[in-house]
Amino acid sequence: LPKENDLVLNLQPLLAREAEQVDFSVNTPGSSLLHFRANAYPILTKMGVPGGIAILVRDVTETASLVRQLNHLASTDELTGLLNRRCLLQFGESELADARMTGAPVGIILIDLDHFKQINDNYGHSAGDIVLKEVVLCFRKVLRANDILGRYGGDEFVVFLPRTTLPTAIQIAERLRQKLTERNLQVDGQNIDISASFGVFAAAADRIGQIDMLLRLADQALYKAKAEGRNRVVWIE
Repeated sequence: LPKENDLVLNLQPLLAREAEQVDFSVNTPGSSLLHFRANAYPILTKMGVPGGIAILVRDVTETASLVRQLNHLASTDELTGLLNRRCLLQFGESELADARMTGAPVGIILIDLDHFKQINDNYGHSAGDIVLKEVVLCFRKVLRANDILGRYGGDEFVVFLPRTTLPTAIQIAERLRQKLTERNLQVDGQNIDISASFGVFAAAADRIGQIDMLLRLADQALYKAKAEGRNRVVWIE
């Protein structure tokens, strides 16, 4: 249970009758974090007049842990551990909103693995899964701490680049491309070559409408990269 001082402090809104329910967390001596929910219930006298309150404190640590797990599953791609498409777009919208407020540029890289279907056909879907995981490991070694990487679907990935100009976005995409082609991947004793095509766009936020516009421009650049022979970085100014 929480220490008495911690308990009184957290229950103060109930004791002061400013709230009927409070949620709070405390650290135990073993450094584990426990979560509690406290509810206040009025105590009535025989005359039906409020005479005090009763406070029920429940340990909801297990429930809180389950909620965190469900939230993680709802926002994460199961195979790669990256943000899934829905959550990725939410982060992108948030970055775009911040950029509009600050006037900072925002960049995007849309990535499509080259001939991924052939990898699945020639080596099997389990090999394809291994390739996707390796690609993620490779990208994470290049990207900066604030860059937002997610799986857009299938063998497509998106990177949102906060406060990033077009020249810098191009440089990052080229480093990703080079790192990927240098990757020496073996599956069941067979070498698998990996490459990808990259579509890049970056601009001040006032040039960008909604997130759909950002994605559409990056997709146009990606289409050109694939049409020009793949394994290359193409951008739109």
